[in-house]
Amino acid sequence: MAKELRFSILGDSIMRCPGVNYDQKLRVQLKAALEREGYAVALRNNSIGTTGAQKGLTRIDWVLKYKPDVVLLAIGGNDTLEPENNNVQAVEDDLGEIIEKFKAANVVVLLAGTRVRHVYFKWRYTWRMYVKFLINSLLEAFGRKPFFHANSLQYERKFNGLFRRLADKHQVPLYPNLAEGVRKHMWHDLYHFNALGVQTVVKGLTPFILNNIKG
Repeated sequence: MAKELRFSILGDSIMRCPGVNYDQKLRVQLKAALEREGYAVALRNNSIGTTGAQKGLTRIDWVLKYKPDVVLLAIGGNDTLEPENNNVQAVEDDLGEIIEKFKAANVVVLLAGTRVRHVYFKWRYTWRMYVKFLINSLLEAFGRKPFFHANSLQYERKFNGLFRRLADKHQVPLYPNLAEGVRKHMWHDLYHFNALGVQTVVKGLTPFILNNIKG
C-alpha cells in the first residue's frame, strides 16, 4: 500500500523552471520519482519568482494552508542579486525564522542550499564583472566599503556558508547545493535550469528526500 505524502516546495523561479515543458518541470519529475519509491504524493509547488528570504516569511501561512508533511525550503538565491545590500545576516535570520515556524507547525523542513552565482547575461561583459569582483574584494580586504557587496570574495564566502550554519543551528537536513552538477545545463541567462538541468537536480534531490522522510 502506498504511503501518503503531502509535499510542498517553497522556492523562487528556479524551482518553477521557466522555459521548460510542463512534463519536464521539477515538480512533475520529483513527484514521479517519489511515486516510483512507493509514495502516494500530493506535491504542491509554492514557489514564486523573485522570492527572497524576507518575502518567504510572508508565504508561510499560504504553504501551511495545504497541510504539508514536508517542505523543501529552497530560497536565498535572489538575495545575492542585491549587490548594494550587505544582507547575509538578514537572509540567515529570515530563513531561520521560516524554518522555526514550519517546525512549530510539525512540518519536516528540508533545506536546499544555493551559492552566489555571478550571472553574466551577455558574455562580452564578463571581463567587466571580473574586474568589479576584484576591486570590491580588495576594498573589503582593506576595510573600505565596496561599491557592490555581493560582488566580492568576502560576501561570497559568508553567503555560501550560511546554509550549513542554519542546518546546524536549527537541526534540519541540508542538501548543500541545489545546482550541484548542472553548470552545463542552464538556460542562456545562466541562472535557471534547462530540461537536462532539472533532471540532474531531481536525480540528486530524490535520495536526499527519501533518506530524510523515512520512519
